[in-house]
Amino acid sequence: MHTAFIPGKLLLACLLVMAVMLSRPCPVLAQVLSVRHEIDVRLDLATKTLRGRDVVTAQIRDAAEIVLHLGSQVSVTKLDLGGRPASYKAEGGVLRVPLPANARTGDVRLAVEYVGRFDDPWPENPHVFDNPGYGVGATITSDGAFFLAGSGWYPRLDARERSFLVTVRAPRGIYAVTSGTLIGHGDPEGESVSKWICASTPEELALFAGPFIQEMRRIGQIPVYTYFYPDSVQFSPVYLEAAARHLQFFSRLHGAYAFPKFAVVENFFPTGYGFPSFTLLGSQVLQLPFIPETSLRHEVAHCWWGNGVLVDSTGGNWSEGLTTYVADYLAKEQVSTEESVEYRRQILRDYALLAAGQEDFPLRRFSSRISPASRAVGYGKAMFVFHMARRRVENRAFWQALRDVYAKRLFKPTSWEHFRDAFVAGGWDAAEANDFFEQWLGRTGAPRLRLGKVGLERMGARWTVRGELLQTEPYYDLHVPVRLQTTAFGENQLVHLSGPRAAFSFSSLDQPVGLDVDPEAHVFRQLAPEEIPVTVNSIKSAKALVAVLGGSMDEAYLPVLRLLLESLGQGGAEIIREKEVVAAALARRDVLFLGFPITDKGREAVASVQRNNWQVLEQLSQQETLALARSDAQLLAYADPERPGRVVAFFVPRPSIDMQATEEAARKITHYGKYSYLGFEKGVNTVKGIWEPQDSPLSVDFEEE
Repeated sequence: MHTAFIPGKLLLACLLVMAVMLSRPCPVLAQVLSVRHEIDVRLDLATKTLRGRDVVTAQIRDAAEIVLHLGSQVSVTKLDLGGRPASYKAEGGVLRVPLPANARTGDVRLAVEYVGRFDDPWPENPHVFDNPGYGVGATITSDGAFFLAGSGWYPRLDARERSFLVTVRAPRGIYAVTSGTLIGHGDPEGESVSKWICASTPEELALFAGPFIQEMRRIGQIPVYTYFYPDSVQFSPVYLEAAARHLQFFSRLHGAYAFPKFAVVENFFPTGYGFPSFTLLGSQVLQLPFIPETSLRHEVAHCWWGNGVLVDSTGGNWSEGLTTYVADYLAKEQVSTEESVEYRRQILRDYALLAAGQEDFPLRRFSSRISPASRAVGYGKAMFVFHMARRRVENRAFWQALRDVYAKRLFKPTSWEHFRDAFVAGGWDAAEANDFFEQWLGRTGAPRLRLGKVGLERMGARWTVRGELLQTEPYYDLHVPVRLQTTAFGENQLVHLSGPRAAFSFSSLDQPVGLDVDPEAHVFRQLAPEEIPVTVNSIKSAKALVAVLGGSMDEAYLPVLRLLLESLGQGGAEIIREKEVVAAALARRDVLFLGFPITDKGREAVASVQRNNWQVLEQLSQQETLALARSDAQLLAYADPERPGRVVAFFVPRPSIDMQATEEAARKITHYGKYSYLGFEKGVNTVKGIWEPQDSPLSVDFEEE
């Protein structure tokens, strides 16, 4: 051990410096405690211009300057501080306003006048729907205006609390919607004016405007609005009724609705956004008949999770998984056990096809949906985490824990750990809960399970089944349902598997006929290839897809093939004509045919699939067979029985139908990712279904042994 030698004078100097430092008060971090915006903007749709004035009143502490954020395309035309012109520095959308020494604590008032042209390109007929906003932050068009929060349409100031008074002036007949309470819409002096007040919010405001017709109904004191374009106003009664019903359902499930209104707002390009107190749906989406019971329900639930209880994104976005669970999944559970089981199975299929492998990532890294893989993880896997937690803590404790989180964390940034702690408070062992969340949030991938040897014995009148459940590394701590089916009944066990293997046994007086591991898909896991039916998603996830323009199809169909590939996220796939096919090379690749092959080489490349085709089609009911036969465009996706993992698909439009209907069918196929076969008539889907998967490696049929 060595002792450092410090000369006396140096030691004395060090002590004096320390004494001076300790005698000074600790510096207080400069803060903006609260801010009030009084925003008055004018929209010019013809020039795509917004002109605004924002009177900002901020409560500050020890702030040498005020830092405002505007869009980089925005110019400040005038700035007053305390009623007098003030100096400022603007660079890259950041506006810095120095404060005099006597105005650095307390209330400070700035008036900012500004102008900006907002012209983000937006998709009129999008083919890919993986990003819900298509990268559009702010745009003004002849159809309306679109401003996301943070897009710079008003001067933003980082603060703990915000309040807003918003006035929007626009050409006559153009009305604006934002968060908060409606003061009113009016049409004075040849223009339209919309006024909103948002009394308190921790978040910034989005703003949308269009030629809206407003309809309204009330749930108690809460107004529910639709803001639809004239061509869509006939859908208002359906949306008002559905929104009111969803609000009442989630209020009973989670706690009282926290916002002053709810509105369904139409957008001029396809979107599916949820904001505090309203949702924004694209015109095409809004007119689909199933949206009021699916997407709308999901967006209403976001008023509790994501817009009510806020996301602390430093540890991953939990809100999409929880919203999916309480909205989309719970709707299936309310219909039937069979529907809920199929929903969970589909989540596992989507993960296996779209995310497993190089596209995968830990849940803690999920922020938002930008791709099929991010959706499979951030929505699907996260949904399963809540489902498995519910099964561990049991039903009543699970729902009470969610109510507790909502009551305690409303409008506060909230992490996965807050949910974990709520489940622990409800009775879950703290160490087990911590391990559970660590393995599901921190790891990439999913458990891989299989059955070891399973034996069946008969001793007198009693039957005994013994077996092992196996998993590969890395090992997960799991509670896996195992079901024995006998000639008389079914018996279930929950097998605890935390290492490479766990033994189980059943004893029964009735003869066993089969055994299944997790038959109702309660555990998130990596499906084996034979458990995954080939679907549209299989085409999306194909790594080396070749697209073939069949010899029976005219060259005019080449744009349709490109459209289909782009919508499936396969815009970079190789395209060849059937006459260019080299059968031996193509037989090793995933293939998408436009039309059926008519040449010997084309048929040879898909011969193994076509030989097996009749066996697959036998799965169809008579009604489905007739519907496919009537359809004027079909999509059929098959597994190659001779080359495991290979996908062969056919998109077959009838030459007799017009090209527009063919294009419409091609554009829509991507929305039916979970299906193996599709039929369309004049661009409208008329039949869809999934091929039955092959035998599972987690099942045993004793009658075949």
